[in-house]
Amino acid sequence: MTVVWWACQVAQPAYVGGIYLALLVLTKTSPATTVFKSWTGLTMWMVIGAYLIATAVKDSRLGERIAYLFIVKFVRNWKTLVISIFVLTFVLSLLIPHPFPRAFMILAVMMVVCDAAQDVKGDKTKIGFLVFAAAAPGSMFFLTGDATLNPLVVADSGVDCTFVQWFAYMSVPYARRHALHALPGPLPLQARA
Repeated sequence: MTVVWWACQVAQPAYVGGIYLALLVLTKTSPATTVFKSWTGLTMWMVIGAYLIATAVKDSRLGERIAYLFIVKFVRNWKTLVISIFVLTFVLSLLIPHPFPRAFMILAVMMVVCDAAQDVKGDKTKIGFLVFAAAAPGSMFFLTGDATLNPLVVADSGVDCTFVQWFAYMSVPYARRHALHALPGPLPLQARA
């Protein structure tokens, strides 16, 4: 029934999910301890806290101020602009727990930077693509970097993983991947005189 409700968009997905969980318990399909197990762990509360922080960051425009300050201080050419996209993704993943809202915020800042640099449309498209290419690997550094995927990975692994343990496990492979993505080879940008 809930799958049909999701498909037909009868109600918001969160409400349909809540009804599904309640029906699992009420019909005794699954014990309540299994259905609500994720709510008793540290990971779920870290994600909820991250969403609260993200709302504060968004409403106060702190994320945009961090991005603009970073751009003004460190971006001098196209290479540093590319590197700054990856650094901003990394830093803001601590504050904003989902990759796509974070990417859209960084994209808005980068489009202003491209407009100020009198960028041609081709480079603007490449920068936009790079922002979203950095979103996925940048979300894996921190447990709260992707509030949808990372807690599921921890739950599916069957191992209790703290925030620091996640960072230790995931930082090496994703730092390597970030470094490979940051190389300007696949996305050559036109040099400005």
